[in-house]
Order: sequence, then structure tokens, then C-alpha cells
Amino acid sequence: MSTHHVTSHSLIVRLRSRDADAWSRFSLIYCPLVYRWARQSRLQQVDADDVVQEVFRSVSTSIDSYRENADVGSFRRWLWGITRYKLMDHFRRIAAVPQAEGGTSANERMQQVLDSASDESSIDPSFDADAWIVHRILGLMKSDFEERTWHAFWKMAVEDRSASDVANELGMSKQAVRQAKYRVLRQLRSELQDQVSFP
Repeated sequence: MSTHHVTSHSLIVRLRSRDADAWSRFSLIYCPLVYRWARQSRLQQVDADDVVQEVFRSVSTSIDSYRENADVGSFRRWLWGITRYKLMDHFRRIAAVPQAEGGTSANERMQQVLDSASDESSIDPSFDADAWIVHRILGLMKSDFEERTWHAFWKMAVEDRSASDVANELGMSKQAVRQAKYRVLRQLRSELQDQVSFP
């Protein structure tokens, strides 16, 4: 297993030190989430892309001001705050352009963003950001494990199959199957340290 994955705290430390690999990893995890928030605010694709760029530019200049706390998801709330601010900037720019009489859609969308609560669930209450982040990180982690280890984890943890069934299918001992599940879950917990509620 590769040891290059970092805890969320370590990722933030590496972002602050302008580590290129950390920024790449951060982008892979969070760029699609910010894009989703922008699209859920009814932005067109090109406008959503622009907002994502503005958010990431702002994160790069303000990551040093982020203060971690013990609250689960505090980083994501901070990122949502930046995104919300950039969405409001976008709608303000649109509203400043002279419009035909009755053209208030930009003002209405800006007001929706302003009226939204301070967390990202206000955009789409049915969207489970925790599950989404887990899915993104699992996709990034998969290449860190041997294929058989990953399959053993997946079949037990995701498909909810017994260690006996998985061991028979993969030609492993039950103990090796349990160990594979443990190793992947241990890394996942480390990755998600303060990002999501994780048992």
C-alpha cells in the first residue's frame, strides 16, 4: 500500500506549503463538489466553471487563514462559505449589467444564494455531501491497494457479504479478507478525519 495519502489535517498543512501534489489531490476531491454547488445555483456550465476557478483562486490565497476546529466538516463549511461568496459575486456582476425591463432572473438567483443557510445542504437538501466525499476519496484510494485487497474490502464493506463468502470467491482466508477490509477502512478513516461523520 502506498503511504502518500495524508490525513485531512496533513492535506491542509501541505496546501499551506504550496505542495503541488496536495493541490492536485485537493482539486480531484473538491473541484467537482464546488462545481455541483455552482450548478445547483442554476449557473450555466461555463459560469459554473468560472466560479470554480474563482473559488480555487480564493482558497489558494486564503488557506493560511483557515482555522481548524473539532467540528466535523469544518473545512467543507469554510469551502462552502467561499463558494457562496463567489456565487453572490457572480450574480452581482450579472445584475450590474443593464437588463431589459422585467429581466430580474440574476437578482432572483442572487437573492436565493443570499437567503440560503450557511451550509451547503441549503442548495440541495437531498444531496449527501458526506457520501459524495467518501465516494471521491475511495476512487482515489483504490490504486493504493492490490486488486484482491480492494475487492475483499468492497465485497465485505459495500456489498455486505460475509468473510466466508468473500474468502471462498477470492481464494483467501477469512482472516486475510477481514484484514483487507480493516486496512482500507483504516486509511479511509484517516483520509476523512475531520471531513465527514464516520463511525
